[in-house]
Amino acid sequence: MRKVFVLGGPWLLLLALFAGTAAGVDIVVAPHTINLASNGQCVTIHIDIPYVVVDRGSLDATVNGVGVAVASTKADDCGDLVVKLSLAEVKDVLENVDSGPVPVTVGGVTLDGVSFGGASTVNVVRTPKR
Repeated sequence: MRKVFVLGGPWLLLLALFAGTAAGVDIVVAPHTINLASNGQCVTIHIDIPYVVVDRGSLDATVNGVGVAVASTKADDCGDLVVKLSLAEVKDVLENVDSGPVPVTVGGVTLDGVSFGGASTVNVVRTPKR
């Protein structure tokens, strides 16, 4: 009988880290919808990579293809990387977007020099304040 092992999720990332190749990571952006008329403070990106292995100075983020400064980073309850972007800066980037989905990317390098990155989308709406 042959045993077959399937690697996925964090195991695939660990294999990529040991092999020294670029790794794709899952990201989740919150809020899922950005209301350009809102008074929020930040856009939060949860990244499926351990916080302790990331060279935080290497992080970059884009919204709709435009670079946005990383305002802060932290580890979530699982020890994975969380990146925060200023909502005001994101709104500036989206100034000419009427509505619809826009791409969000984040990437960087681990302390061992392995590149990683992930992409997602957020919806943009222009709902006026009541």
